[in-house]
Amino acid sequence: MSDQQYLTVRQFAAAVGKSPQSIYKAVDNRLSTYCKRENGAIMIFADALALYGCQPVVNQLPTEETPQESQKSENQPAAGCQPVDNPEIELLRETITTLQEQLTVKDKQIEQLTAALTTALNTANAAQALHAGEIQARITAGTDTKEPTDGEQGADQPQPEPEKPAKETFWERIFKRKEG
Repeated sequence: MSDQQYLTVRQFAAAVGKSPQSIYKAVDNRLSTYCKRENGAIMIFADALALYGCQPVVNQLPTEETPQESQKSENQPAAGCQPVDNPEIELLRETITTLQEQLTVKDKQIEQLTAALTTALNTANAAQALHAGEIQARITAGTDTKEPTDGEQGADQPQPEPEKPAKETFWERIFKRKEG
């Protein structure tokens, strides 16, 4: 807009479909180059609407809004805002759509992996319970508690090694007492 048309914060908020509070926050950051103070009021240059993906319709900029109008959802663009036909914005919208589709696919994969993990965990718990049941059955049957006698060493039990005499220490060899 070449005629330097400025909007109040409320008019700008209505035009982009945001709350005045969010516009006041943006005045310090994103909109700082588009703002000027006039008689204590913050005025925002109408070209700043492009930052929000809107462009003003000539001679249809919103006027001061009533409290009922200020209750609009922040996601709905106001009547004074037309979508900008910008290739970069279209590319970003397509990218967002693609990413949302990929996210949906990943969510389904996570659900499938969680189901597989749950199944594996249930199988492991069942196997552990079966093994514990077998051990309990052996104990109650007395097969594990029975000590083998000298003659009946089990084939699966290792043979004990014969004890070797303890080595004499250095001092025992030097100060060996003679017996007898």
